[in-house]
Amino acid sequence: MGKHIPADLVPQSFIRKHKALPILRRGNRLFVVIADPTSTRMLAEFKFATGITTGSIVIEDRQLSDVIDDVITK
Repeated sequence: MGKHIPADLVPQSFIRKHKALPILRRGNRLFVVIADPTSTRMLAEFKFATGITTGSIVIEDRQLSDVIDDVITK
């Protein structure tokens, strides 16, 4: 699963700090998986760090933690 995720756009520490994972890049838009849909500041920080417009996909907190652990440990 992890080999197609554009997690290399930001450092792993950034992903862990914000508990958010870039999951898909389509053109000039980056989709980030988050657990808190009110995290607009975090999305702005992803946009600043990558220079790419961001959108969010909301999933359950535990699922997000598991996916981040899976992607980062590979």
